[in-house]
Amino acid sequence: MSKKNEVVAQASTEVAVSAESSGTFGSQISAEDIILPKILLMQSISELVEDDTNAAKSGDFVHSLDEVVVGSKANNPVEFIALGMYKTIQTFEDNKYVKTESWSPELAQLAYEETLGGKVVNRNTVMNYYVIRPSDIESMQVFPFVISFKRTSLKGGKKLATKLMMLEEFGAEMYAKTFKLVAKQEEGDKGKYYVMDIVDGRKSNEVEIKQAIKWTSRLAASEVKVHESDEADAAVKAAPAAGDSTINF
Repeated sequence: MSKKNEVVAQASTEVAVSAESSGTFGSQISAEDIILPKILLMQSISELVEDDTNAAKSGDFVHSLDEVVVGSKANNPVEFIALGMYKTIQTFEDNKYVKTESWSPELAQLAYEETLGGKVVNRNTVMNYYVIRPSDIESMQVFPFVISFKRTSLKGGKKLATKLMMLEEFGAEMYAKTFKLVAKQEEGDKGKYYVMDIVDGRKSNEVEIKQAIKWTSRLAASEVKVHESDEADAAVKAAPAAGDSTINF
């Protein structure tokens, strides 16, 4: 990645991945020691955009841990291969983050917005996808990300779910093809903002399919932590989730 695309210079994950592949480092750690980064969509009021020392712009996609731009709205969509999906529900009180819970029919039946104890409570359904990037496979530093579709971007998550279901209907696994994560600008009562959307990619090659199978098996057999420092929450003036969320498979 060129110097101009760096948001904050931090250590690469390449060392950890290379050590694990040697067969020695991996035996000393467990899934709870690993945090899966997210791919975050930047808005005009996102912290990494407001900071003049950073190179992130509205509509850019940023690695949540390394804080490095990995894609942009203009000419650099994020190509990915989907490995799986889980749904959560985030709760806010007076626009302040409260908690993230695993989706359930009971929670889904609760009102999107209501007033409880004098506080306005909002609940947002989130579609979270485990993905890997073909570009990381090429550079031999592949590691899963999580892409979370919610609020105004939830439509993109449902679109991806539909396309993955179509693959299944034809007897193909979800990792049989790639998709591209793009940012589209929309306008509402509070001005212009970006939403996540997806477009079709291409057929996955043999090396990509092998990596997808390996990581799908690893994720299915593990309990991992997902990084919850989500800039998308800041875009709607809600406090980002603190700490990490543990997801069971």
